[in-house]
Amino acid sequence: MALYGHHPLSITSSLRENSKVQEVEYHIKNQQFFFKILKDNLTLAHNHMKQHADQHRSERSFDVGN
Repeated sequence: MALYGHHPLSITSSLRENSKVQEVEYHIKNQQFFFKILKDNLTLAHNHMKQHADQHRSERSFDVGN
C-alpha cells in the first residue's frame, strides 16, 4: 500500500462526472484527495533531494582547449 495504509488508486479515480450513487461520489473524491497528497509529497521529496544535491555542487566554467 503506497498511500500509508490506504489502498492504491483504482480505475474510478479517472471518473470526473458526478455520480448518482453517494458512496461512489465519496469514493472518487476520497481517491482524488489522496492522489493530491501523494503528488504533493513526491514534489516535496524531489525538492528536498535537489536542494541536498545542489549543496555539493559548484559553478565551473571551461574554455575551449582546457
